[in-house]
Amino acid sequence: MDMPLAHDSGRDINPAEHSTWDEIASTAETQPIKLIYICGYGRSGSTLLDILLGQQRSMFGGGEIIGLSQHVYLNDEYCACGERVRSCSFWQPVVEQWHAQQPARFIEEFRRAQWKVGTVFSPRRWFGGRDLETFSSHTARLMRLMADRSGKAIIVDSSKWPGRGMALAKIKGIDLHVIHLVRDVRGVAWSLSKAYEADASKGLQRVIVPKPLLYSAARWAYVNLAAEWLCRKVGPSKYLRIRYEDVAADPAGSLQRIASLAGIALDPRDYEAGEFNPAHQVAGNRLRMQKGIRIKSDDSWQKEMPEGKRRLLTRACGFLLARYGYPMGV
Repeated sequence: MDMPLAHDSGRDINPAEHSTWDEIASTAETQPIKLIYICGYGRSGSTLLDILLGQQRSMFGGGEIIGLSQHVYLNDEYCACGERVRSCSFWQPVVEQWHAQQPARFIEEFRRAQWKVGTVFSPRRWFGGRDLETFSSHTARLMRLMADRSGKAIIVDSSKWPGRGMALAKIKGIDLHVIHLVRDVRGVAWSLSKAYEADASKGLQRVIVPKPLLYSAARWAYVNLAAEWLCRKVGPSKYLRIRYEDVAADPAGSLQRIASLAGIALDPRDYEAGEFNPAHQVAGNRLRMQKGIRIKSDDSWQKEMPEGKRRLLTRACGFLLARYGYPMGV
């Protein structure tokens, strides 16, 4: 059974509802938007989890929202609905309203501020200042517009990077919940060792060059340790660590755990369908451009990766593999 796309249940924004951006910011502060932020390293299933969560009647899966101002809108890239983002029934009005009453260089200023406060060790995020204010106010406005347009109570952002999560945690208008998504480093590194040609219509905006195994392992360890730091920052009631392999093996159980974290109840009809369809994920893995997705684990590395490379990765990241419950001898 095909699931309804997000825009089917959305509602149009009436500009008269919010006469000024100050009113939107004020509303965001008094009624925070609940945001589920998927944090972790690339090729760990964040797009898949975003799609699964976006099927729920109370959640809107936005994809890697960080990309909207970084490159997606600038280059008029494809939305998961199949339309280019500037023609998309969801993103076109959202971005148009987001731009309204803003100076000509609004996007450039926001992009710069987002980059400066989004690094893991950002002094601008620690000590505040104009960049943090710019990022906070405009991000709260964007999330509010997304919630209004979708008609959903919860926004899902699968941008992954821990530094962005740390910046989001400082926004008063956002009630942040963090999902630390982990995948076995051997599967991640094997996936990143493959090359892909650019194909914009299939969600590949640029050529993907293969990454050396130890480079991927080092980045995997760094990002997951930073994600643990973010989880400590938000507190135990606001985060959940979950493994990609468990999501693929038991999607219903994984969604129930996330729903419990967010304090909502799921309708079983939203996750018992055999196939799932992306809606308006703005950026992410090329999986978002497919329809009729069936959940299955990508375990090709267990069959294809040479034993010597497995041992190398296991030794390099054994301390975190053990912490996350992965077997050491596969």
